[in-house]
Amino acid sequence: MENKRGEPGLWTRGYILVFFMGIMMFSSNQICNSTTSLYVAALGGSASYSGTMFALFTASALITRLFIGNIIDRKGCRVIALTGSAFMIIFTALFNLVPRLPAIGIFRFFQGIGYASAGTAFSTAVSLIVPKQHTGRGISIYGLTQSIATSIGPFLGLTLISGNNFHYVYWSGSFMMVFAMIAIILCDFPVPRLVEAKPKAKVRRPFCEKISEFANEHLERKAFKPAIVQLINSIAVSSVVFYIPLFAVGRSYAMASIFFVVASVTMLFTRILLSRIMNKLSYTYILSASMLIGIIGFFFIALTQSRFLFLIAGACYGVTHGTSQPTLNTVSVAAVPPERRGAATATFFISVDAGMGIGSLLWGALIDRTTFTTIYLTAAGMLFLCIALLLLFSKKTQ
Repeated sequence: MENKRGEPGLWTRGYILVFFMGIMMFSSNQICNSTTSLYVAALGGSASYSGTMFALFTASALITRLFIGNIIDRKGCRVIALTGSAFMIIFTALFNLVPRLPAIGIFRFFQGIGYASAGTAFSTAVSLIVPKQHTGRGISIYGLTQSIATSIGPFLGLTLISGNNFHYVYWSGSFMMVFAMIAIILCDFPVPRLVEAKPKAKVRRPFCEKISEFANEHLERKAFKPAIVQLINSIAVSSVVFYIPLFAVGRSYAMASIFFVVASVTMLFTRILLSRIMNKLSYTYILSASMLIGIIGFFFIALTQSRFLFLIAGACYGVTHGTSQPTLNTVSVAAVPPERRGAATATFFISVDAGMGIGSLLWGALIDRTTFTTIYLTAAGMLFLCIALLLLFSKKTQ
């Protein structure tokens, strides 16, 4: 598809299919994220146990991303996308078939492998499909898949729960990934200049040298700065993603699903606006402004008893999450050649997974020992730290 000036357009068949895959994958994952703490509680587990479940998921996703970016650069996106989707289908369905706490931890671990594999393949495909002049806009619009999923997943998951019956919740998550797999089969994935694995001579080298070689092969150094900021941002965001349903139950708010609808609608409009202004304003300005709004939202959650302000906090969360991740993702791949996009994407999403894992354990432990007020004020402080790092990194690059 070309625009009026004869340049390649953004909304090609491949881009539309990958966009659909992203909606299905993120929605499936959000169904699990938004209901796991309630599912664990229904089976007799504590908030700390829920945190462990989330940590297992993110730990496996993080480990997978250490290797998967380089594998995508060598093998291409399709096979990794299919494998990851199959993992998510199987281990989401098993939630219904084996409803036992120890088993759920195992299922979440393998879900993380599937999610990291498919998600990295989809994000890498987007960066390759989109014409160079549309890179920022294309990645930002692809980020709308998360916005839409943030509405569909939690709303569907929390609505389908009938009493303590989670049966339909996880079947829905599995079927979403079936649809994603169909789209993968139909999509013509771009094939960059694949990086061949170089034969290595068997020479004894110091351990530190081996670690450095591994990092250079599987990670992308140019993505480290945005990844550090995203790590801290993800820790803060995880307090909402994983524990807002428990917070709402504790406050007798029968509107946890509405919170996510408000957040996703705001996120949707934010990312549409972001796709238009990303090439006109500095990344530091965009990110700092969005995180200040997120700080206001955390204060609303922590310090008020108002249902109305609870929903306003959802809108603030939508602005922050709708801006920060796609913008930082764009920064992480912007200066990287096509044959290293897989490694750069993996590097960035390792920080997402690590932050979510650390946050799930941190907030789960704090919930059992302190109040939600402490949790969300701490999350606000983390966003302040993100802004400080952005300003520091910006000065160093000037």
